[in-house]
Amino acid sequence: MRHARLRTLSSRTSARRRNSTRSQVPSGEIDSGSDRSIHTYQGRWGSWFHALARPTQSLPIRRTGVLTKYTAKFKIEVLSASAATAAQEGTAALISVVAQCVSPPQNESKGAAVTTLFGAVTQSYGEFMSVYDATDASLIADELLLQSLGNNDVTARIAIAGQLLDDGADPAAQYQDGDCANTLHVLLGRGLHDFEAEVPLLTRLLDGGADINKVIRKFGTPLETLAAQFKFSDETLAPFYDVLFARDDLDLLQTSVHDRSVYANVQKWVRRRAALVVRVDEYLRGR
Repeated sequence: MRHARLRTLSSRTSARRRNSTRSQVPSGEIDSGSDRSIHTYQGRWGSWFHALARPTQSLPIRRTGVLTKYTAKFKIEVLSASAATAAQEGTAALISVVAQCVSPPQNESKGAAVTTLFGAVTQSYGEFMSVYDATDASLIADELLLQSLGNNDVTARIAIAGQLLDDGADPAAQYQDGDCANTLHVLLGRGLHDFEAEVPLLTRLLDGGADINKVIRKFGTPLETLAAQFKFSDETLAPFYDVLFARDDLDLLQTSVHDRSVYANVQKWVRRRAALVVRVDEYLRGR
C-alpha cells in the first residue's frame, strides 16, 4: 500500500514538472517583413525544448544546437526569410538553442559529411584523410581538433591534429559546454601517450595560444591534469614537464580546484610526485 502511494505521488510530481516545463516554453511570431525573432528560456539539461514559429502560414521547424548539463540561459533564435517568401518556398525555420560557448549551427546539407568526419577523427590517419575535405571541415575544425586529441592511437592523434592545425584549426580551442576544457586538458588527460613524440604537438598548441593556466572544476589546470595521471611516473612525464616549465606564463600561485593554489595542490601529492614538487619549487624560486 505504501509503495503504491509513493508511486502515485511520484507520478503526480512528474506530471506537474512536465506541465511546468510546457508552460515555460516560448513561442514567437515572425512578422512578414522581419528576418529574425529572438527568445530566451531558462532550462535544465534533459528538458525538451520546443519553440513555435507562427508566421502567416505554418513553417516546418528544425532544432539544432548544443545544451549543457548545467543550468544556463539559452537563447532560442528563429531564423527565416520573410514569412511570405518562406511560406511560398517551404523554407524551414531554423531554431538554434545556444548555450554558454556554443559554435554556430552547421549547414544541414553537410550534416552527413560532418557525422562521417567526427567518426573518422578518432580512427587512423588514413581513414580520416579518406573522408576529409579542408573546405567542408573549416566550420568545425576546432571541434575536430579537440576530438583528434582524444584519439587513442597516438600516431594518428599526432598526424590528424597536425593536419587540422595546418588547415587553420585554433590551437586554443575549447569544448563548448561544461567547464569548456581546452586542447591542453584533452591532450594531457589521455591515458595513452608517446611523450617524446608528442612534444612538438604540445609545444605547437602552447605557441598557438592554448591557455596553460585555464582551470576546469574537475581537474584544475593542464599541469594538474597531467600530474593526476598517476599511472605515469615523474620520470615518464618529464618530456611534457620540460615543455610546461619552459613557459614564462605558467602561473603556479593562481587559485585552482579545492580553492587552493596550483602549488598547494601539487604539494598534496608530494609522496607520489616528489620530482614535480621539486620542479615547482625551482620554478617559483627562479621567478
